[in-house]
Amino acid sequence: MTKLPQPIETYFSTTNVPDPKTFLSIFADDAVVVDDGQEYQGIAAIKEWSEQHHFANKISLEVTDTAKVYSKTVVTAKVDGDFDKNGFPEPLLLDFHFTIEKDKIKRLVILLRPKRIPKLPQPIETHFRAANAPSPSEFLSCFAPNAFVTDEGKDHHGTAAIKEWSDRAYFGDNLTLDVTDVTQSGDETIVTAKSDGNYDKTGLPDPLFLDFHFNIKDNKITRLYIVPTPDKLKPDS
Repeated sequence: MTKLPQPIETYFSTTNVPDPKTFLSIFADDAVVVDDGQEYQGIAAIKEWSEQHHFANKISLEVTDTAKVYSKTVVTAKVDGDFDKNGFPEPLLLDFHFTIEKDKIKRLVILLRPKRIPKLPQPIETHFRAANAPSPSEFLSCFAPNAFVTDEGKDHHGTAAIKEWSDRAYFGDNLTLDVTDVTQSGDETIVTAKSDGNYDKTGLPDPLFLDFHFNIKDNKITRLYIVPTPDKLKPDS
């Protein structure tokens, strides 16, 4: 596994000990934590979050995997504690997306890890990680300069057009994408993901599943075609 920066090591050790004072000291004064869709900004808010969601629930974290994705360190951990486990998978695995600046945690996004799926090609994996982080610059780096994206029947060609589309449709709507399935069809990788965000959900199924049809060349996305998943066009009964 990737060696963890010291503040991330401390994050896990002080959660398990527990040591609330040292835990809080590893965050920058203006740090942001995103957990369960809620954002906590600044030391006071992070202190309240950690007291309620970490230490009051006697959370324990067992690191199972680590990865370096551009400027972020992503740590997967098995989670246990005194919280209500109804509706959660067993074991419960979470992905912790850390951004470190000047030996402090600047940003932390905590996401439920999807079920085990075949390993995605690196640009596709980064596409979903950067969408959820969110990290617009890393997201854009996945695409070839002359890439095509088709979404909602509209084409977006080239870096400038894809940036404008992603700033609006992904990051403007705070889109989250939970990967549920992967299929390989010739040169095309088809990823199914459950979508959520601040977009207008009128007339859409709940939950909304989308199919992402990727073509990759030279480790870059050259074509992305996004359509509703055919067997998920209507809400689950």
